[in-house]
Amino acid sequence: MATQRRLFVLRPADPAASLASLPLSDDEQHYARHVLRLTDGDAVTLADGTGHLAEAVLRLGPGKHCAVEPTGPFERAPSLHNSPELVLACPMPKGERADWMAEKVAELGVYAWVWVVCDRSVVRPKGTHKPERMLRLMRAAARQARHGRIPKLLGPIPLMDHLGEVQAGPPSGRFVADAEGMSAADALSAAPGAVRQLLIGPEGGLTPDELRAAQGAGYGRLTLGPHILRVETAAIACTVLMSQTTR
Repeated sequence: MATQRRLFVLRPADPAASLASLPLSDDEQHYARHVLRLTDGDAVTLADGTGHLAEAVLRLGPGKHCAVEPTGPFERAPSLHNSPELVLACPMPKGERADWMAEKVAELGVYAWVWVVCDRSVVRPKGTHKPERMLRLMRAAARQARHGRIPKLLGPIPLMDHLGEVQAGPPSGRFVADAEGMSAADALSAAPGAVRQLLIGPEGGLTPDELRAAQGAGYGRLTLGPHILRVETAAIACTVLMSQTTR
């Protein structure tokens, strides 16, 4: 049975590589020793950041060194079984609202968050974007939610470029939040696939040209209700609605 003591590990890229012992990062070693206060031989659950979990035991080496020995294979987290992979594209909220959103999309098991830059975006890229803080928040939220999936943080990318990439990519259910769109029930019946692309505009809304471009890229319009929502509120509402299965 999975334990509530979860540690993140980096699985070898080579599937043939041995999983007899996996190292822990400095952060995870600190978490194991000083937050969880684990001892040698304690049972833990490993998370690889993609939503796959494995049972293991902790091994304490000399000094501060820690490693883990898997006792079973990595398998998809039960809470992610049969759930669609959600790719959420939206502008970056301001300040602490971005941190809050990073935590919530991780809790909800979003596959990727794409920072798109729209004509009416408030937050604009300045220099090199540093996602380290957001990734730390996402890791903690994914640990707490017990599925272990850390969303990929992509961008910043101009909206039109993102639409082009999606259109050229594999088939997927595609939806853009719009007050005059279809209901969530109708959207779910139209999106039975395993991947769903979600697009949220800035608080000033997508421009008519941007909305037409989204529809031209295969996005159906999805209503989130009659209210004008902040970016992060709309993103979470859309994620919850479209994370449902049609079963």
